[in-house]
This record gives sequence, C-alpha cells and structure tokens, in this order.
Amino acid sequence: MFKLLTYLIILFAIIFPHAYAEEDQLSQDEIERFAKVMAQIKYYYIEDVDFKTLFSNAIKGMMRGLDPHSDFIDEAQIKSFETQSTGQYGGLGIEIIPEPGALRVVTPFDDTPAQRAGIKTGDLIIGINGKILKNLSTDEAINMLRGKPNTKVELTVFTPGDKSPRKVVLVREVIKLKAVREKIIGNDIGYIRISIFNKSTYQAVNVAINKLKRNPKGLKGLIIDVRNNPGGLLDSVVQISDLFLDADKLGTNKKIVSIKGRAEGTNFAANATSGDKVSNVPIVVLVNQGSASASEILAAALRDHNRAIIVGTRTFGKGSVQSVIPVDKTSLIKLTTALYYTPNNVSIQAKGITPDVVVSLTEIQEQEGDSNMLDLMSEQSFVDHIQNGTKDKKKNVNDTSNINKIAYDDFQLYQAVRILQGIQIIQKTV
Repeated sequence: MFKLLTYLIILFAIIFPHAYAEEDQLSQDEIERFAKVMAQIKYYYIEDVDFKTLFSNAIKGMMRGLDPHSDFIDEAQIKSFETQSTGQYGGLGIEIIPEPGALRVVTPFDDTPAQRAGIKTGDLIIGINGKILKNLSTDEAINMLRGKPNTKVELTVFTPGDKSPRKVVLVREVIKLKAVREKIIGNDIGYIRISIFNKSTYQAVNVAINKLKRNPKGLKGLIIDVRNNPGGLLDSVVQISDLFLDADKLGTNKKIVSIKGRAEGTNFAANATSGDKVSNVPIVVLVNQGSASASEILAAALRDHNRAIIVGTRTFGKGSVQSVIPVDKTSLIKLTTALYYTPNNVSIQAKGITPDVVVSLTEIQEQEGDSNMLDLMSEQSFVDHIQNGTKDKKKNVNDTSNINKIAYDDFQLYQAVRILQGIQIIQKTV
C-alpha cells in the first residue's frame, strides 16, 4: 500500500506539473483516496484483480465520464480495428452511441440487416445474446455486434413508447455501404441519396450530378437526402457542400463550417470556392433524427447561405469533433476537442437543426379506390372548372402516378418534390 501510494504521488507530480493553475492541482489527500480505493478493491473484491486492470478501468472510466464519444483504446482494441480494416468481418449496419445500460441507435444504414429487421433511429439496444449491457463503450459494443459473416446475433431492443422490449435475431453480413445513389423523379427533378460521408463520397456525388445533368428534359430541381446519415469525414462533407455554393455570390461570409476548440491548433474554418455544380437550381435537403454530424454540416451550410430548403424532422445534434491522440505505443485516446459551428456561427451540439418545413409523417396508408386522391388538390378537380383554351399536349400519365406513389411510400420525399415543383411554377410566373 505504501509503495503504491508513493508511486502515485510521483506519477501525478510528473503528469500534472506546476504549469497548470494552482487551484487545479491534485492534493495529496485526493491521491491517497485513489490509492486506498485501489488497495481495498485488491484486498476485498471477490476475485483477484491485478493493478494493471484496475488502472486500465480507471482510465476508461475517466474518459467515459467526459461524454459519449470520448474513449480510451487499448492494445487489444487497436488490433481488432486493424483486423476489421484489412479483412472481412460481419456486421449489422448500424451507427450507435452508448447510454447508461444501453446502446442508442443513431441510424440503420441502407439495405443492411438492421434496417431490414425494422430497427430505427432512437431504438435502444439493451441486450446482446441474452447479456444485459452496462457501461460499455461504443468500441466494445461494436466488437460484440460484429463477428463472422452468416453468424447470428440476438438483440434485445426497446423502442421508446412501446410497453416492452422485443428480441430481434439478425444474421451478420459483410457490410458494403453504397455511399451515393441517384435517380430522376418525374421529368426533371434530381434525387441524390448520401448514406455516409467517406473517402469515396465526394467523387460519387460528382458522378451522380453529371448523370442527372444528362437527363434529356434537364435538371430543374435537386433533392439531397441525408436522412439516417450518421456523418463521416469532415473533408468529404466540405467538398460536397462546396459543389453547391458559389463563393462569388456569398458576399463576405463564405464559410461552410468552422471548428472551435480550447487547445491551440483546434480552430479551423473551411470556405466555399467559386462555381456551382448544378448552376443554382433549387435544392431541398431531406433530414431526420438520424441525420448527424457531417449531414448537419451540409444542411446548415446550404441553409445559412439560402441555397437550400430543409425538409423533414429535427436532426440528431452531434456537433462535436473527436481527435485520436496517441498515449504510447500500445494505446491511444479518442477525445472530444472542439465543436462545429455553422456559417452563421451557431453550434448544433445537442440542439440539432430544425427544418424549414417540418414533415413528421414518413408514409401514409393507401386506401382502396383513392389512388387519384392526391390529384384532387387542383383547379382541374372542380366539375365546372374553366377550360384551358388551348389543346392539351399528351400528358405523361406515368409521371403523375409515380410521384403520387411516392406519397404513400415516402411522404417526406413527396413533400420535397412538391416544394420544388412549386418553385418551378413561381419561377415561370415571375
């Protein structure tokens, strides 16, 4: 006990030099308290625990006490990460953050076991393979969820608002995320789905835009869908945001995002450059509670510069920056070092982004016989409507029916389409 106490006093004296404020120094009583707790665990605990494990647990507890995103990563976890990055492993396709006794689902990725099983943003995973979760870090939880492809894992999932949790059995797959998908809706509205911001996303978005611009009927509006997109690389979202922001038209504030931290070297600002990849066509950005981090940066940048209308529900509110800092040759820490700020100098941390047009309903139930109900909201629906006076051109029936079908499958997307169609009408009449 005396040797341990002496060692700790020397250790803390080295780690916390007098360069820190005097009121922030550890007293000998506090160091002694720490040493006594370790000694009592060592003596009284039902199982023998070595001091190395106790120190490691103390460090992990110190990191996790800061926020859900900070963590200590030891040698075993580093090796696990290396295996995952170089070889194939099975996963479920979900982004998670730890909470006391549970893992909260930030988002299920597109076309993955989690999404197909009906797991949604906000669900709480409270058990894995019959084991109740407690005080797990994100990285430890990921290791439990991952495994060999084609193996099963049982999750105990609770959806807030439900009376009781449910058990869900999923089969792990090799997760190959398709970062970007695109299509034309109607005649001339482009749609780009971005599921994650990784190293390939910027190039994929460029390719998608070029495809949409080759549409025979042109490109009159663009929908960027970042619902259930948990974020990703800062460089990627800055490059993609810049595609739609022309610095020459932004005035004095050309910021895409700024980062502000406490330590030296953690402050940074990214600015837009000249040019607009889609020639200033109207844009709607679709968001929901699963849109986090980089997704929120994109939405905020385009809205603050009046370049896009945001549609959907309030976003997740993950506006913090994590840095990976080596501790020694066998360990490192992932530490929150700064916050993101929008071009208008607003932090989204724990607040998220409230859309310009809030659309909570994701789908509506189609009743028999009402397939044309959505067409009734027009002048043409009146029995005694005034005739147009000109001979009708051949109508593209498939175009109308396809857009109406979207209303039943994805009402938020349908509203985005209608907003862009409304903008087209206004532009024609001005």
